[in-house]
Amino acid sequence: MSFSLTLQDILEEDFFTLLGLQGGPEDEKEELLKTMNQTVQGRVYLTVYEMLPEDQRHHFSELSADDMIPYIEAQGIDLAALITEEAMRYRFELAATFKAAIDPDIAVTALPQEA
Repeated sequence: MSFSLTLQDILEEDFFTLLGLQGGPEDEKEELLKTMNQTVQGRVYLTVYEMLPEDQRHHFSELSADDMIPYIEAQGIDLAALITEEAMRYRFELAATFKAAIDPDIAVTALPQEA
């Protein structure tokens, strides 16, 4: 039996339903969301760091959490778009991993890469 998981599925379906965890304990769901949030934050931080010119990277890495957002915005980086992109990419990766673990015959439509 083969099942196809598309980007549209990832975008539209409730995440816990998509993973088959809708009936799971609320504390486990909260812990998963917390971990996902930390992962996305780390990815966004790394992406912003890599986008900055080398001479600004050290300064960026020394900023407090409160100072990072204004600094990022001052660099002309669309932080909201970056967070959304990283969150969707991570959601897709998790869904594909969970689905493949359940059924190795699942075909996962690849997330489009930036040009």
